[in-house]
This record gives sequence, C-alpha cells and structure tokens, in this order.
Amino acid sequence: MMASFFSGALNEIRGKGVLNILAVLVDRSGEGPKYQLIQPDQNDGFLFSINPWVSLEFRILIDLPVDHEHINVVTVHGRDKKITAKQSITPGKHYRRFVKKVKNRATENVPYLSTKHEGNNTRIIFTANGKFEMWEVAIPTRILNGQAHFFLTVQKLYEGRMYNYEGKVYIPETQYLGYQDWPHLQEYLNKIVPLDQLEEIDFDQMLEILAREDRPEEVLAEDNIGAVKYFCLASGLGLAAVNANEAMIHWSEIISPERLACLEKGQLIRFAGITFGIKDAETVLFLEGVEK
Repeated sequence: MMASFFSGALNEIRGKGVLNILAVLVDRSGEGPKYQLIQPDQNDGFLFSINPWVSLEFRILIDLPVDHEHINVVTVHGRDKKITAKQSITPGKHYRRFVKKVKNRATENVPYLSTKHEGNNTRIIFTANGKFEMWEVAIPTRILNGQAHFFLTVQKLYEGRMYNYEGKVYIPETQYLGYQDWPHLQEYLNKIVPLDQLEEIDFDQMLEILAREDRPEEVLAEDNIGAVKYFCLASGLGLAAVNANEAMIHWSEIISPERLACLEKGQLIRFAGITFGIKDAETVLFLEGVEK
C-alpha cells in the first residue's frame, strides 16, 4: 500500500457519502468520563503509542447523512459472522451518528494489552446503484519496540455487482468469492436491498457472467515467491497463494520500516520460510520473513 493509504481510503469513502470517521479516547480516571478527539496521521492513521500494559477505551464515531438509505453501519460477530445493524444515537439531527466502543484487553499467553479483531472494528455497507461494498473501520494495535501503537484504519474488504437471481440478491463468486458461504450477509442484503432496483438474470445469464469473469489463478513456480490474496488491517492477518497452497501472513512477519506494516491484494512477496500455526482452532500454514 502507498504511504498515504489512510487519507486515500478516507477520501474514497467520503466520496460515497460518509461525512466523518473519528477516533475518540475515553478517560475514566476522574469523577466522570472525558472524551478526547484524536487526530490520526494522514499517511497511516497512527493515533499514538503507549506502554502496552495501560488499559484504554476508545470510541469510533461514524457520521452519515440522514437521506442516504443505501449506507448502513453494522457489526459482524461470532465465528458464523452474524450481522447486526447499528442504530444512530442522533435521532432528529441533520446527520446520523454511529458509535463503536473499542477496548484493549489481555489475551491468553500474550503478556500485553491490545485491541482484538473481534472487538476493534465496525463495518459500513454500501448498496447504491446495484453495487455492494463492505468497508471496515477499526482501531488495531501493533506492539513495536516495547510500545503499543494504535491506528485508525479504513479499508474496503469486499465488493461486487448485485443481481436479482431467482428472487434473491446474488453476487457472482468471480467478484466476491465468500458471498455464497456467508448466509447472514445474504439474509441481510435481502432485507435492505429492493429487488426491483437490481438487474434480473436467469440461470443462463448467471453462467455467462461467471464464464466471462472467470480467470484462472496463476501458479508461481518459485518456491519462495507468493501472491497476496488479501490483507486485513484490522486483524493484521493476510493470505497468500504459494505454489498450489495457501499460507497466512501475520503482520509481525512483514519486513518493513512502516509503522503499520501491510500488503496489497495481488502484490508479489518473497518469504524466508513456512511454518505451522493455529487459526480458529485449526492448523494452517504461516509465512515467515515476508518481504515486499
């Protein structure tokens, strides 16, 4: 990603109608809570760094226009990725404000406090003009040189053209592969997207779309070369195609001078080795010594 990827993502999402995305630090050391607005670095979204054993509480604030029904703020939770719509805290105002509470906490076998992916983010779903996009707004932690570094991140996760197929919202797997395996997202989109606003297709047209957009994945011949399939800023985890396999990438294995080490989809990387690790109670491959 470019050095100014934060401001680029912020400008793009504002162009879609989002008014503001803000990070607030909550101070509960006195009689009542005090709220401090934190200005992120425009290059990488850096907020501040602190001793990693200090307990912190944040708020993510997202402001939307009242007349943009095609923009919705949701939370995604649980291993089955249930989707819950968030409610505005500013009824009757000229804007809709949504709030996400984020706290750093301890994790088993990890001797510091950090914001975890399952609680550090909220999502924004766009459904204008038949196009689906899901963005993630988060406050992740990176532990560097004995300090906890906090960032505000804004990242587009998924996108695809929506169709009316057999009376349901359909997104081709050639555009968003995970849609068919996410029943809660299918259920949510079928609730909020009017089918009469989508192009209706039949079975033959669906097959035509899939055949037109299908592109075989290139297999890289070199043993220590991989291609990034995705990288999530909020979790610090990514996935790369390595020969005929797939391997996870943890941010701490990316060799980079950047405060927020990250990778782009399609980017070619070199790696020093492959090891086994645990993700979601399953043993998976992880890359070591990743270079851009």
